[in-house]
Amino acid sequence: MRVSELSLRERGVTISSPSCSNWPLHSPPHQSHLPPQSLHHHSHSRSRARLPSSSSSSSSTLPPPPSPPPCHCDGCRPTPVHSVAVIGAGPVGLAAIKSMKEVGIASVVCFEQESAIGGVWRYVSGSPGELKEKGVYGSAYEALDTNSSVHMTEYSDFPYLRSAGGAYSTHNEILQYFNDYAHHFDLFPHIRLKKKVVSMKRVGLNWELLILDEQKHYHKMFFDAVMVCSGQFSIPSYPDFPGQSSFLGESFHSHYYRSPNSCRGKNVVLVGVGNSALDIAAALAPIAASVTISSRSGALVVDSDDLGPPFDTEIFTRFKCEYARPKRNKMFFDRMMATTKEMQKRGLVKPPPNPIHAHTSILKRSKRFYSQVDSGKIRLTKNMKEIKQHSVVLESGEEVPCDVLIYCTGYKFRFPFIENSLLPGIEKGRLDFHRLLMHPEYRTLNVLGVIDSLGSMFAVGEMQSRYLAQLFAGNIPSPCVRERKANIGQYVKRVEKTKPLYQMFVDYFQYQELFAKDIGALYLPSYLTCPSLVFSPKPSFHSAFQLCPFRLSSPGCKPDLSSHPELFEKLMFGPLYTVQYRLNGPFAWDGAAPFIAKL
Repeated sequence: MRVSELSLRERGVTISSPSCSNWPLHSPPHQSHLPPQSLHHHSHSRSRARLPSSSSSSSSTLPPPPSPPPCHCDGCRPTPVHSVAVIGAGPVGLAAIKSMKEVGIASVVCFEQESAIGGVWRYVSGSPGELKEKGVYGSAYEALDTNSSVHMTEYSDFPYLRSAGGAYSTHNEILQYFNDYAHHFDLFPHIRLKKKVVSMKRVGLNWELLILDEQKHYHKMFFDAVMVCSGQFSIPSYPDFPGQSSFLGESFHSHYYRSPNSCRGKNVVLVGVGNSALDIAAALAPIAASVTISSRSGALVVDSDDLGPPFDTEIFTRFKCEYARPKRNKMFFDRMMATTKEMQKRGLVKPPPNPIHAHTSILKRSKRFYSQVDSGKIRLTKNMKEIKQHSVVLESGEEVPCDVLIYCTGYKFRFPFIENSLLPGIEKGRLDFHRLLMHPEYRTLNVLGVIDSLGSMFAVGEMQSRYLAQLFAGNIPSPCVRERKANIGQYVKRVEKTKPLYQMFVDYFQYQELFAKDIGALYLPSYLTCPSLVFSPKPSFHSAFQLCPFRLSSPGCKPDLSSHPELFEKLMFGPLYTVQYRLNGPFAWDGAAPFIAKL
């Protein structure tokens, strides 16, 4: 035994990690030898402290602290999960089906209201009026591509996303990827297309779902658990301006925009300066008579690629996220402010001084966009104060001609099939859920993929699904209601104090690691201390591993960096590709290490 290990053991630090395969369903690992009823109170009677005697130790035995009352919540006494309803067959819904299927859940059924999988990435052609009348869910338009780069977007055990145009994939490539993924893992038998979930409610220990089919017939179905994967981009949000009803041109939300051809030769005004507004403006500029972007409060703008490699591969590395966070944050902030200042020079409204109160937008192909603005094809202006029949009036008093008005103003945070009483915090534009995922009272009600993050939502949704699969299968302990409510209380306190614009924003790396640690998908240990990693610009595998070879025990964590020493530099200093989370843990993928080695 090494001296450092001996000293750790003498101080009571556990070195080895317990195996999660032997955990009972109702107890955490360090109490697995206790019967369920004794987890929270070992004895109903207090033992008195014995007075010291000459034959006893000099220190007296203190009375044990008061025992908490027994807990019978669904976390400490979870009911078995044999059936799961997945709502939505988009990127998160597909990962949810696959995760539930591979742990052996008897019945997994996914309800998708559209006629094909893909969610918001499904492209449906048509005029804005036709699409609005149909109530189309998908919002993909011709020029749409991903905000995250290819290998940061892929599912962890299916890294075969194509990208013919560079670092980012188009909506067609994404949709083909979804179909390939569903075929490869045989997910289609679990998907019920053209089945809309109208409502859901708690009935006893189950969830009752009311389903509307394409023949307008209603059906009631019951499930042990529900995974809501319908996303938050389905109900367009419209601002209210004086004179809005008098406008005689064409107006619609960006949700129903598909192609720039309908705007050829017309004066177009876009309201808002989010990702879609910047994308659509760049697509319209070559053929429209004029393109004006009107914004109320400005935005912080991130240049995705023109200043170097894709920004997500630059800021999301394990070394930067875990050991050099201040430097990483400064690098990202400097890059964002440089792009924002370039946009302000061209007319963008100055954002709020506190970054947490500002909207953040991602600008792709910035050189092209700057050229379009400099040539007058795109104009950045202040907010509108009035809409007239054939024009809009800006706050400066200037009147801008307008034939087409496109609202790029986001979406309402709503789940129309779930009663608000089951969604604490929804009236404030957030979900007061444990880890922004699990209902505080019912562990079997989870809403996936609705957090805000700079990373890929595909990766986040998959990690959430893998965690829930292990939890429903009984392989890891469920969080107690007390723990959930304490976690939610801390979150609400922070949000109420800071009042951020993005109330459900999370650190992409830390959020992923949180679930990866629980399910055992971490390949790298959380070191006790590691001066070489903190201060050395690029330490070797041997120096880092020899200085800090020990790991703190944690639920379900099975890191094994020693089995992949040849990958150390790529895993530590390279981009945090999703495939890294398949090196270890349940359902590890044999192809993960060879794939990483080739990158």
